[in-house]
Amino acid sequence: MLSERALSFRTKLTYGFGDLGNAAAATVIPLLFLFYLTDVAGISPGRAGTLLLICKIWDAIIDPYIGIRSDRLKSRLGRRRPFFIAAALPFGILFGLLWTIPDAMADKPALYIILAYLAFTTVFSLIQIPYNSLTAQLTQDYHQRTLLTTYRMAFSIGAGILFSVVPIEIVHAFSDQAKGFSVMGWVVAGIIVLSPLALFIFIREDAPVTLPEQQGFFAGLRIVARNKPFWSALVMFLFSWMALDVLAAMLIYYIKYWLNLEARTDVFLGLVFVTAAIFLPLWLKMSNRFGKKPAFIAGAGLMVLTLLALFLIPADAHMLAYFLCFFAGVGVSAIHILPWAIIPDVIEFDELKSGQRREGLYSGFASLLRQLSTSIALFLVGILLEAAGYVPDAVQTETAARMIRIIIGPVAASMYLISILAILVYPIDFEFHSRMTHILAKKRKRHDATHSQGQLEA
Repeated sequence: MLSERALSFRTKLTYGFGDLGNAAAATVIPLLFLFYLTDVAGISPGRAGTLLLICKIWDAIIDPYIGIRSDRLKSRLGRRRPFFIAAALPFGILFGLLWTIPDAMADKPALYIILAYLAFTTVFSLIQIPYNSLTAQLTQDYHQRTLLTTYRMAFSIGAGILFSVVPIEIVHAFSDQAKGFSVMGWVVAGIIVLSPLALFIFIREDAPVTLPEQQGFFAGLRIVARNKPFWSALVMFLFSWMALDVLAAMLIYYIKYWLNLEARTDVFLGLVFVTAAIFLPLWLKMSNRFGKKPAFIAGAGLMVLTLLALFLIPADAHMLAYFLCFFAGVGVSAIHILPWAIIPDVIEFDELKSGQRREGLYSGFASLLRQLSTSIALFLVGILLEAAGYVPDAVQTETAARMIRIIIGPVAASMYLISILAILVYPIDFEFHSRMTHILAKKRKRHDATHSQGQLEA
């Protein structure tokens, strides 16, 4: 049966730690990978963005399939845990290979990158989709899901702090940038394998309420399409994370080419992530008191104002830039917690309509949108930079410098505005969810009683 009891500290801690590897990869890649491709591998921004988009489209295709498979997996280890043990080692190895172009492929870096990244995104999904499914599977309680997500995001933002600063320091420790990126990749690789191993060892899954019917991709798509609350939640989810990815990708360009403070990049990034970690309890408290929707609107609205201010400030306003990065960290904290806490609530809506729980299916489609957000963001950034005449590691023209500011400002801010509009029409609040879970509890009791009676009669 689906767990309704209070989650143990070990479960919450392990669940949070389980996101460390995912968050590390999701921090380093948006932050450094496009820069690595353009300034180290020598691939043009437009082509680099296109390669990443192709790989993420593949990722988006397989995510729902993995979710469906994990829903129906029959194993004494559970439905999700076998994925963690199978994919842990390949997860680390393939991450390291992303940042190490072999001599044999030195004249074909684009081909090597697309092959390595396709393999990595596949393994990443084999871990991330089952992991995302655990939020709805471990607890049905509206507030405990937010608490569980807070533990997750404490580790996620902690990873953001660690992996936005340390990798850059490792790269800077080498005079040869290519060598620095390679060493950085393998150091991170050795760390990220630990989280899926911890999930396999310490997490225990409850038996599913019902085993979902066999479904293919398009059947799953039709199921998701009928769940109207899920679509408004997905639009919110897509655009809020897309904006965050744009900010992550562009901040290093903004600091280097607009503020002319490349040596202080780690300070700016550390300020954002440390602030985000500090303000996690505030957003948890706001969510519990006012609801997830109002808390999200407040956080996204703060991001809109902050990003527009970053666009407007002059290049020599360094103290103001630090001040704005502090407020960006406050907003980043909200965007890390609330979208992931909102998405699982639609699973009860589907169960109410269909009688089946499909955590993996919804996790797969949510991950599809999450992966698309990264790929679209990096593709958009690459195309806009190239169109503006961006030249790697050089003094930028006025047009290119202005484009950097436009992307990190109005472009990202408009994405947050779309996410706010989407969540305004999302119907599931605490009262709505409480009514759903109350009805579902009665249905399950009737189902169990009928099943027991059938067994006695047999």
